[in-house]
Amino acid sequence: MLVLDPSPRRTLVALIGTVALLGAARAATEPEAAVPAPADRAVAPQAKLAPLKALKTYVDSGTAAGAALPAFTYLPVGTPLEYLCSAAAGCPVVATLELQIKQVGVNAPALCLYVDDAPVSCPTNDQLSATTGFKVMSHHAFTVLPLADLPHKLEMRAYSQLTTQIYRYQAEYQVFVAK
Repeated sequence: MLVLDPSPRRTLVALIGTVALLGAARAATEPEAAVPAPADRAVAPQAKLAPLKALKTYVDSGTAAGAALPAFTYLPVGTPLEYLCSAAAGCPVVATLELQIKQVGVNAPALCLYVDDAPVSCPTNDQLSATTGFKVMSHHAFTVLPLADLPHKLEMRAYSQLTTQIYRYQAEYQVFVAK
């Protein structure tokens, strides 16, 4: 179930501020380059970032009760968020993803943000070597959804080199607008 939470997290605001400062520093040191227009419904790269205001926060949290995570599969977890971006400048989104899996041996799992069935950010976690217990993974990702006539689909996906099980999960998506 998606829940609206009007209060932004301080860490996410700090993350966005850091991205804005890095973008400004990069823009000041590099010559202007033409950025090609993104393909229809593709995720656009963000070179410069204006001051932002949190618009909405969506949270999907639950338990998968030991559902199977097959090896070498990017498995959707939870309920995807469908969001229609109506801003001409695009809609910045910060995703905070968390997932608990069972440890099953030497394994390097990943927690991914997908937009419109394409990976945006998908880092692998530390290699696991324990054969018992659980691993809680977390990941922060930032992207800008382009203006679109149809809603974009944002979702968390899990990956594992070995077949394992999924337990608790939470995905929080914060949507921002330019001030």
